[in-house]
Amino acid sequence: MQSRFAAQSRPVAADWHDLAEASSIPSQLGVVVVAAAGNGADRPYIVASPSIAPEAICVAQTQVPSAVQNFMTVVSPASIARDYIAVFQPWSAPLTAVIQAPLQYGNGAGGNLNGCAAFAAGSLTGKIVLVDRGVCAFSAKIRNIGDGGGLVGVIGLVTPVDPFEGAFGGGPPITIPGLMISQATANTIKGQLAVGVVARFDPNNKVPLVMSMVSRSARGPSYSFNSIKPDIAAPGASVSAEAGTGTGQVAFGGTSGATPMIAGSAALLIQAHPGVAPLEIKALLMNTAETNIKINPATQPGVVAPITRIGGGEVRVNRAFGRRTYSITPSFRYASDSASGAVNMIAPSSISVPAHGSASFRVRLSTNATKLPIWTLNGGSRGGDGFRLQDVEFDGYITLTDNTDSLRLPWQLLPHRAADVTVSKKVHLKKGTGNLVLSNEDGAVNGRVDVFSLLGTSREIPPRLLPGPGDNFAVIDMKSVGARLVNSGLGPAIQFAINTFGVRAHPNYPAEFDIYVDANRDGVPDYVVFNLENGGFAATGQNVVAVFNVATNAATIFFFTDADLNSANAILTAPLSALGLNASSRFDFSVFAFDNYFTGNPTDTIVNLTYTPSTPRFVASGVPATGVPVGGSSTLTIQAVPGGVAPDT
Repeated sequence: MQSRFAAQSRPVAADWHDLAEASSIPSQLGVVVVAAAGNGADRPYIVASPSIAPEAICVAQTQVPSAVQNFMTVVSPASIARDYIAVFQPWSAPLTAVIQAPLQYGNGAGGNLNGCAAFAAGSLTGKIVLVDRGVCAFSAKIRNIGDGGGLVGVIGLVTPVDPFEGAFGGGPPITIPGLMISQATANTIKGQLAVGVVARFDPNNKVPLVMSMVSRSARGPSYSFNSIKPDIAAPGASVSAEAGTGTGQVAFGGTSGATPMIAGSAALLIQAHPGVAPLEIKALLMNTAETNIKINPATQPGVVAPITRIGGGEVRVNRAFGRRTYSITPSFRYASDSASGAVNMIAPSSISVPAHGSASFRVRLSTNATKLPIWTLNGGSRGGDGFRLQDVEFDGYITLTDNTDSLRLPWQLLPHRAADVTVSKKVHLKKGTGNLVLSNEDGAVNGRVDVFSLLGTSREIPPRLLPGPGDNFAVIDMKSVGARLVNSGLGPAIQFAINTFGVRAHPNYPAEFDIYVDANRDGVPDYVVFNLENGGFAATGQNVVAVFNVATNAATIFFFTDADLNSANAILTAPLSALGLNASSRFDFSVFAFDNYFTGNPTDTIVNLTYTPSTPRFVASGVPATGVPVGGSSTLTIQAVPGGVAPDT
């Protein structure tokens, strides 16, 4: 028996997530598994579990045919007068005529700024009212504004994400139009309230959004497999039966709303081809999808969505029926990628598929590292920049065409132009000095070199203790820990370098490193240096370093974590002053690795370390600030520090 299965989950995933494994097993037993990509927006690796399971059909959300981009026009003051993007909330009353009026924030007197309390009847008459997101349902805010006499309700976001269609919170119908604006737009308006703001909403001031992405639809690639996800997209803003009402309907959207569209499409194919395997159903849907899907016609006219947002494209199930013989044409999604010469693809010119049979062909994908773009992503300040991922990834389609129709197979490659720094020999000190030659002969970019005092190591955890598919826990296996003194914008600082066995797609999850610092060496930790996602879970994609003061129970964020994507390294920086230290202070510390996604449990430790920042045992110099040159080498000079002692004494 074949059927379909749809689900949605938190927007971070791994192959050892039980939901991902639970999606893989039914597919292997003949069930077509369809799962939502999640609503984590345009951030690298944010696509959700269980949709990251290779067998699952991961569904992104595109705009419904009737979708339009509305705008809020600020009429005055002149300093901010222009159009601003405003997303209409489909559960509110439609905008049928031009509305122009003074704009008020909350109750106009500094109260009820989130609109969750009732406004006095008539107190908002003739006003467009701005309220903050948070605390209560979106629809409750707009209803309260309408009940107070407001003309239009505007929800201002309080975090830097794109405005979206919020969920309906139930209750009586909304009688006024409701829209949502970005945090930046809301802050711009709030900055001019003292001089008075007049806004206008015009139902004719809009841009059609059909065949484009919904901004909140989560981006890939998959966290664990670095493979194409999402797989396909479908319109997702519709209506659904409302439980307990009998015949009632309620607005229903997000990738959870798009997923049933794909499940239904899969059901049609199963009905037409009852003997076809789940992966073939998936391939039929992806291969026949519409690829001409844009990012946002209002903000990026004409720019098509990358494969890591759209996968095979927007579903066109009517194209998925029938068997054919095809000519084969590889292509790039973006002309600039093809012109760069960095990636080359070779495929046969055609393939013949016998009736009721199958055929396969090989595709060769190669890269010229010297022509790849410079990698600009990182896991710190740029860890949430989806647009930077778009700058360095390559994608496109392999198109199979006959006289009747075309099939398209999406491909995606995320190469990293990197250095390949190697050490030519061991160093031997003579009279406290020695040289080490660093070579970058095979590198494609100058090699960055950071030198730390090696303070502690840990053995690799045996494979039998590591998680398997569906185990629902992670193990962060530390390899080594080092430290060094640096100058920062906040004065002298200590940097802790941590290297692990195994890499992480993104430094946010599933690893947290806690460095317990005993500043006065009395055996009791005084501070904890640790990394975390800036703003909370799935908020920004940025990994930052904070210092927790044990005595005051307060934590302060100071720097971004120095870590890349798909890396085993992380550098955590903290001002010495924030740790009650100076350069000559000798202190003790221990490092703990935590699974910060599944269990919160510690998974490895390197403990009882001691360090004096100003007098390490050795220092190194000689590598140019620009790094070890491509095709060349640099000499690293190692010197013993007078008075420096081994880290464990």
